[in-house]
Amino acid sequence: DKQVWVLGGPQDEESLEQVHLLSSKRTRILGGRYPLDQKIVALMHAKALISNDSGLLHVGAALGISVVGIYYFNMNASREICLLTDVV
Repeated sequence: DKQVWVLGGPQDEESLEQVHLLSSKRTRILGGRYPLDQKIVALMHAKALISNDSGLLHVGAALGISVVGIYYFNMNASREICLLTDVV
């Protein structure tokens, strides 16, 4: 079975819970509960990463995992939401 972990910042908790409910609760929400170093450790176990243009997207690429970047332009945007797939 595939696992999907969802990361985000503390400001994303409500949105992350919606993702969890829409996925029939097949996701593991890590949200803003973990500091950056622990999010990087989670990335080290991922086979793929879907992310907005954030630091974690670039960390995933540097770690050599398959990444899909979602890019947008919004002067007021400050959210960072990532999906980790096939987490060991």
